[in-house]
Amino acid sequence: QFQVLIRYLTILMMCVPLSFGNGFERGLNIPPTQGTSNAGAFEPGLYRFDYEAGLLKRIKEEGFTHIRVPVNVASAMDNATLKRIAELFAAVDDQGLICMFDTNEAGETGHGNGRVNNPVAMAAAWRRIHAAFGRKPGIRYELFNEPFGYALNKSSAREYLEEMKYIIEKARLPEDRCII
Repeated sequence: QFQVLIRYLTILMMCVPLSFGNGFERGLNIPPTQGTSNAGAFEPGLYRFDYEAGLLKRIKEEGFTHIRVPVNVASAMDNATLKRIAELFAAVDDQGLICMFDTNEAGETGHGNGRVNNPVAMAAAWRRIHAAFGRKPGIRYELFNEPFGYALNKSSAREYLEEMKYIIEKARLPEDRCII
């Protein structure tokens, strides 16, 4: 049965000390089940997490202590999707990361342009996420997945940081739970 889980999951062995607890932690990336584990999170619309309860139970049995769950703006604004994400986190005692992905816009393919599409919409989405998960301090917020669309210079770094600060402020997120 675990082979089925492996087929859908990209395993990340997080072998670096994290601020979740003491020492080394083991994390598992839980991609949405539409598309491929590489590009499905960039597809627009609501994410699906079609994992069976028995497979979720195996996460802890296999020694994983945390999960990383992607979300996009549409999914964050949907109560049923947030409830499903909460079920995923329950499998690891509410420990891990929620990571925001921006979905492809018209003309984009693959991983898109690596930039925040709409900071206002993303802040509103994070506000909904925090309303749903704010009382679960073991869940951290990875504000934006792979910001490769910002050039490697001071001006772009400043732009990215200002966008993340805007999102934190408008979503009323606790800074100590945010990863930028």
